[in-house]
Amino acid sequence: MKTTSILLYDSLDKRKKQFSPIEEGKVKIYVCGPTTYDKSHVGHARVYIFFDVVRRFLEYVGYEVDLVINITDIDDKIIRRGNEEFGGDWQKVLYKYNKDFLDMLEKLKIKRPTVICEVTKHIQEIIEFIEDLIKKGYAYIAEDGVYFHVPAFKEYGKLSGINIQDPKIHRIEPSPYKKHPADFALWKFWKEGEPYWYSPWGKGRPGWHIECSAMASKYLGDRIDIHGGGADLIFPHHENEIAQSEAKFGHRWVNFWMHVGLVYYRGREMSKSIKNFVLVDEVLDKYPPEVLRFYILYHHYRKPMEFDWKSLEVAYNSWKKIVDAYFKILAYKKIEKYSNISHIKDSLDKIIENIIKRLANDFDTLNALNYAIEGSNIILRQKEFSKEDIEKALEFFNIIETIFGILPVNMLSGKLEYLLDLIVEVRNKLRSKRMYELSDEIREKLKKIGIELKDMNSTSYYTIIIEKLLGK
Repeated sequence: MKTTSILLYDSLDKRKKQFSPIEEGKVKIYVCGPTTYDKSHVGHARVYIFFDVVRRFLEYVGYEVDLVINITDIDDKIIRRGNEEFGGDWQKVLYKYNKDFLDMLEKLKIKRPTVICEVTKHIQEIIEFIEDLIKKGYAYIAEDGVYFHVPAFKEYGKLSGINIQDPKIHRIEPSPYKKHPADFALWKFWKEGEPYWYSPWGKGRPGWHIECSAMASKYLGDRIDIHGGGADLIFPHHENEIAQSEAKFGHRWVNFWMHVGLVYYRGREMSKSIKNFVLVDEVLDKYPPEVLRFYILYHHYRKPMEFDWKSLEVAYNSWKKIVDAYFKILAYKKIEKYSNISHIKDSLDKIIENIIKRLANDFDTLNALNYAIEGSNIILRQKEFSKEDIEKALEFFNIIETIFGILPVNMLSGKLEYLLDLIVEVRNKLRSKRMYELSDEIREKLKKIGIELKDMNSTSYYTIIIEKLLGK
C-alpha cells in the first residue's frame, strides 16, 4: 500500500478527520442510489461520478473497496409513474428506468459497484430490521403502518441540527395515528391499487429510510467507513437512517458521512419536481463522457455548483489541453526519438505528488485537476523529450485516467490508430522531401474529419477534435 495520509470532512462531526478504515486495508462505502422513476440528470451524475473517484483513489493508494449502491424500486413516485405511463403497471417503470440508471453508469465510465441492491429483493431483511426496533422499544404499530418513535432516540438531529419540535418535521409524512409528529414510517400498510408484501403486521411495503439501513448493514455490517449521497439527503433521509441504525446496533454506525453539494440550473436546484434539470443524455449528445466527468470534478464536491452550457464549454477547452498533451506523448513514444537530457521528469514528479496531496485532503479534485492542467501545459510547451521524460509522462497520464477517468483512451479503435500512424509516417517522409503542398493537403483533410496534426521539428503527432470526430 502506498503511504498516504488521508483527511476527510465528516458531515456529522463537521470537521476534517484523519481517515482510518475499520478493517485494515479495506474500505466499506455505501452510497444512496436513485429512485428509478425517470431519467438521470446532471445532479444525479455528480454524486455517482464523485464517489467513483473516491473509490478509484482509495484503490490507487492500495485499499480494497467494497462499494454498495441501492436502487429504490418501490416508492410513491414509482407507483404514480406506473399509473400515468403504463396503465398502473409499476414494474414497467422499473424495467425502463433501472436500465437507464445502469446505462448511465456505463456511459460515464463509473466503475460497477461491488453490489447494486434493489429494495424489492430485500423485503425480508427490512422486516427483520423493523422487528428488532419494535422489540427494543424504538418502533410501534399504528393503524396505518409501523413507525419509528423519534423521541426514543435521544441523539436525533445530530447530523442535520434539526429540533424535533421544528414545524418542518411536522409536515413530513403527516398522520393522525403517529405518537409524535416527528415519527417516520418504517412500514406502510397496503392501500387499494398499491403493490404489497406480507409482513407480521399485515400487507404493505417498506418506508423509504429503513431500506438503506437494512441493505447497507446486510452487505457492509453494523459499522461502515463511509456513507454518502447528495446534500439534499442530510434531512430527513440520513438523519432517520442514523436514528434507526444506531437504535438497533447500539453504537455509532458510520465513521464518515460525506455529502455532495447540490447542482443548480438557472439559479434553482436541479430537480425533476419543478422541471428544472438537464439530463445526462442531453450533455452526452454534445460532449464525450470524459468532459462531463472533468466538468463535475472541476468543483469541490462539498460546494454547490451551477450548471450552464458556457461553463461546460470552458471546461471542455481546459480538458482538451490534457488530451492534446496525452496524444503528444503517445506519438513521441511511438517514434522513439529521445533527447539525451531530461527536461520535464522532475517537474512531472512534483505535479504527481501535488495531485495526490490535493486528493488526500478531502478530495480537492478542483486543485488536483489544476495540477493536471499544469503538467499538460509543461508537456505541450516541450519540444523534445528524454526516454525518462516519456516514461514519467506516461505515469502522469496513467494516474489521471486511473483516478479521474477523463482520458479518451478508447476514442480510437486499434485499426484506426494503426491507419493514423501510417498516415503520419507517410506525411513525415513527404515533409522530409520538401513536398509541403501535398503534406499540407493531408493535414487539412484529416482536420475536417476530426484528426488534427501538429508538426514539431522533423516529426508530427496527432490529436483529436472531439466535435468533428463525433460527427457534430
